[in-house]
Amino acid sequence: MNAVNCICGTKTCVSTTGLFCYAADNSCLSSAITTCTSYLGLVANTKVCNCGTNICTSRNGFFCYSADNWCNNLALTNCVNSNALSLNISNCKCGNSTCISTTGLYCLAQNNWCNKTAITTCTNVLGTSVSAINCLCGTNTCSPTNGLFC
Repeated sequence: MNAVNCICGTKTCVSTTGLFCYAADNSCLSSAITTCTSYLGLVANTKVCNCGTNICTSRNGFFCYSADNWCNNLALTNCVNSNALSLNISNCKCGNSTCISTTGLYCLAQNNWCNKTAITTCTNVLGTSVSAINCLCGTNTCSPTNGLFC
């Protein structure tokens, strides 16, 4: 907190606007920036807050998804593409999982599965060799978790 009025980016902070300055957003705050109270990307926070290693502001949005240090102006919604064949353009809910940049934006909702690449049909469907990547085996998904033999 500043002890006296100060310039914060393009604004002047005074006691009535708050003497905590966040210059990157030209914000004068009445208190120090705290951790976002809503951090799952579903409900907007009401003030500037820490979201993982990011800071949510009016500029980048008050919806926080702290697992990916993500702030947005829109809430996290269900993935538009949920068959793992097409890339989703932003973070989204995939069944009980959340697809983010680190897990990948391809979603297979029936398996709560996110991946960085589109899923393809398994090349060997006779169960005689292991698949090198996650793949579809009929209506099932082959993965390291549930096995790579189809």
